[in-house]
Amino acid sequence: MADIIHFTPRAELDAEKNLALFIRQCREDLTIFDADLPFDKNVWDLSEHIKLSGRNLKVRAVFSSFEAAKQSQSQPTLSPRFLDFAKAYFRYMYGLRPTKIVGQRLAALRLVDAALIEAGLDGRVTAINSMVLDCGCSLAIEHFSKSLAPKVAGQLELLANFLVESELVDMRTKWVKPIRKARDNNARVGSDAETVRQKKMPSAVAIEAMAHVFVNAQDPAELYIGSTLALLHCAPQRINETVRLQAGCEVDSKSQTGEPQYGLRWPGSKGFDNSIKWILPTMVDVAKQAIEKLTQVSAEARSIASWYESNSDKIYLCPDVEYLRSAVHLNADDISMILYGEKDESKQIMSWCTREGLRRTDGKYSFADFESRILSKLPDGFPNVSPGLKYSDALFAIRPYEMNAKRRTWRCLVGYLSSGQIAGRVGTSGGASETVFDKFSLVDDDGSPVRITSHQVRHYLNTLAQSNGASQIDIAMLVRSC
Repeated sequence: MADIIHFTPRAELDAEKNLALFIRQCREDLTIFDADLPFDKNVWDLSEHIKLSGRNLKVRAVFSSFEAAKQSQSQPTLSPRFLDFAKAYFRYMYGLRPTKIVGQRLAALRLVDAALIEAGLDGRVTAINSMVLDCGCSLAIEHFSKSLAPKVAGQLELLANFLVESELVDMRTKWVKPIRKARDNNARVGSDAETVRQKKMPSAVAIEAMAHVFVNAQDPAELYIGSTLALLHCAPQRINETVRLQAGCEVDSKSQTGEPQYGLRWPGSKGFDNSIKWILPTMVDVAKQAIEKLTQVSAEARSIASWYESNSDKIYLCPDVEYLRSAVHLNADDISMILYGEKDESKQIMSWCTREGLRRTDGKYSFADFESRILSKLPDGFPNVSPGLKYSDALFAIRPYEMNAKRRTWRCLVGYLSSGQIAGRVGTSGGASETVFDKFSLVDDDGSPVRITSHQVRHYLNTLAQSNGASQIDIAMLVRSC
């Protein structure tokens, strides 16, 4: 029997070095598929190891790209930076969770590779995050059947769990696939089917809770989440589409009949043109207010991003600490002012400096070393969030920890609010300890916490659209304070 090795990341190594260690161990130490497996080949014949009952078929693992696989080609391969990891993971995971249906596991790897390419992160395994995984899942929904897509999404979830547990990515919360197993088509009629459909709809209390958050939002987390929920009511869309909106996305036009119409423009990617989604006339005021809130709350983060586009070798300093740019050394108060806008000589600042490898001499730290550490934390792929979308234009650009009520916002860097983070804040993934509804003490009729998914909102809006659009009663709670 082949030896099974459980990979354990080394605490003293960063993600890239642990990744290299994982690949080396899977290449050299594993004996899954025999010790003499031709690891460097891009097609593995596994017929001797995987027997399909009642069939005399060859079983092959073909490490081709997503586009090549769609055309039943073995070339071109996965991205060069992703290829060895894909082989290592495939071999490693077969030892832990053997399967005869290797195609689904390979499909998941191809989807992640394609999503990394679309995000401008060609093959960078350590850059995989919830947005990349969401994109991969969207590709599965788009290109696979309703029965196959959830199964491949399950393999994506398995891959995500491995990456998090092995500390090969910056994600610290588990990613949960947003699609479920396909239902039996024969069960879509009758009272049982109607019960299922109603469960897919957000409750009246949930709709009112979403409206409450949108209308009463004050801090950044509330403004981002409330505006997202409002926009999901304005046109059928997924959260991972919403977070790609950019400043200046509003479109005012006229229909073929001369009626005014208002829409939102999404940036194109992979060579595709921009797309416009037109807003229900009754929801235009809601959409405009949501965009205005997002424009205002993201303004500082976008300004920081714009500064770094022109000054990639210098740290961004807020106007009140710009005088420190000429300093040679910084004390803990200075660093606290740059990061948080307040003085703090506490051990927390000094502990942070120690973790970042900043040496303290006579109670002070080198400005150049501090600047270098901050610049190293600029997002992967900066200045682009994804092809066609820059941080400086993104309505969902944020500053680090701006969504975290327990940590202070950093004033000198820019980040990005992913669809996974939003899902956690409305109770979809369980990724946040407190949802935005918990923050407002909003509960359902039975006293249980309010929880919603973007799919529920899309289903609700599609149902209204099939009934000739949202009525005034349907939207009253959202527009009452506009």
